[in-house]
This record gives sequence, C-alpha cells and structure tokens, in this order.
Amino acid sequence: MSDLSFVSSNTNTVHRGTQEDGPECGTQQKGDWAAVDADDEEEAVMDYNLQPCTRCIENSYRLEQWRKDIFSATVMHDVDTPEKWKRKYDAFYTGESA
Repeated sequence: MSDLSFVSSNTNTVHRGTQEDGPECGTQQKGDWAAVDADDEEEAVMDYNLQPCTRCIENSYRLEQWRKDIFSATVMHDVDTPEKWKRKYDAFYTGESA
C-alpha cells in the first residue's frame, strides 16, 4: 500500500495532498478538497477521469494524453496508453467483461 494521498479540486484536477492540508503544490480553491481513493498517480487520473496537476503530479503530460485517449472523443495517436486501461474502459463502455 502506498503512502501517497490525493485530492481533487472543484475543477476536476487531481493533486498530491490531503483533505486537511490541501495539495502539495499550494493550489488554493474555495470549498473543500475531495479525497481520491487511489494507490498511485496513474490510478488517480485514470480511474476517476481527472486532469493531473502539472505541478505536483509526475508525468502529468503523459497521464493527460492517456486520459484523453480513453475518455475523449478526440482520436489520439502514438500516446502508448497501456492496454490495461484500454481493456478496462472498452469493456466498461461496451458492457463486456475485460
């Protein structure tokens, strides 16, 4: 189990941090931070369809490309989205088991 924790802002962006302290990058917002139950950054972005913070999430550009590849109507090319995410969400959208 990872000791990382993640929070989501009201703009659907995931950050490293806690509900009590807010994100590590210091982003401010009105209202509370929502806890994101994920073991790592990849899971926080992909399982919750959240944009990764470019300041506190490592590989945010790559994760955002994968997220767009899975969840967007935009056709992405050469972003090397892992097969596990493609299978998981293809099965979700088609109603088939992965």
